[in-house]
Amino acid sequence: MSKKDEATKSYGMTLLKKAEAKRVGENLTKRELTNTFNIHYNYYWNCINDKNTPSESLIASLEAYLRTPTLEVYETIFALRREEEGNKKIEWDTNGREVPSSKLGYEEGEVDEILAVLERDGVYKEPELHNKR
Repeated sequence: MSKKDEATKSYGMTLLKKAEAKRVGENLTKRELTNTFNIHYNYYWNCINDKNTPSESLIASLEAYLRTPTLEVYETIFALRREEEGNKKIEWDTNGREVPSSKLGYEEGEVDEILAVLERDGVYKEPELHNKR
C-alpha cells in the first residue's frame, strides 16, 4: 500500500469514527445515515469492520454529513420518509404524507388545520428535503 493510500485510509477511518460518534449522538440508525447521504449500507459496514478501505466517494459523503447541522439531518430524514412508500401497511395521501388512523374520526382537512395551528404556535415545521438523493 502506498503512502498516499495509507494516508487516505487513515483519514477515512478518522472520518468514520467521527461520523459514527455523531450518528450515535443524533440517535440515527446506520440505515438512515447511509440512505440520507447516499452511502452503500454494506460497504459502510465493511469499512467500519476494516474489510474495505474508505473510498473518495465515502470520504466526501462523510465530510458532508459531518458539516451538516443536526436539525438539517433530521429534517432530511423526515422528508425522505415521505418519499418512501415501501411499507404497504401504511396508507399514504397524494402529498406523500401518512394518513392517520380513521378510528380517530378526522374530518376532511382537519389534519392540515391542526398542523397549521401547530406551525403558527411554533411547535411544528414541515420537513424540508435538504440533501436530495
